[in-house]
Amino acid sequence: MREKTQNQSSRTSRETQNNAAVKPQKKKKSGLAGRIIRRFFLMLFTLIFMLVGGLAILCYTVFNGPSPAERNVLTMTLLEPSATKWIPGLFMGDEAVEQIVDAVSSSKDYIRVGGESRSADVVRSRLLKLNRFHVEFVLDCMKENTTRIRNIRQYLLTALYNAPASMESYYAARVRHDMRGGEAG
Repeated sequence: MREKTQNQSSRTSRETQNNAAVKPQKKKKSGLAGRIIRRFFLMLFTLIFMLVGGLAILCYTVFNGPSPAERNVLTMTLLEPSATKWIPGLFMGDEAVEQIVDAVSSSKDYIRVGGESRSADVVRSRLLKLNRFHVEFVLDCMKENTTRIRNIRQYLLTALYNAPASMESYYAARVRHDMRGGEAG
């Protein structure tokens, strides 16, 4: 009888150990349908992200790229509907957008720039060659200006008109000045 009780107690202890060692089975979270839905939404969000990123890169390239004609056409196109008027301002200054609009839409034969009447086609052509760096150059120069400007619009038009011709020499002179340690001469 004693042996029988020992066998039962050893069997019971083994069963308890086996039950403790056996982990409860995990439930499957979802089946095939769940995986398909997750993958679909992952692909959808990836596609949306790539489209938005590609559109942003395209806009940046067009607004700051090598073709001023494309930039101006896109600027004018985006300014027409009221919902997209804010987009050119992301990539260019508001003043530059205003000058492009004025130059492209001007019906005058001559435009006054720098105290002289110039052909509207010449002014338009010169302003269409501007890029983001020219606008930044003009705005930086205006920040350094300490004299009173009476007609800011005319001053800005003249500065933008002259920017392609003067920007390179301005920065070259600044580099030469800095290389000499800021000495005059």
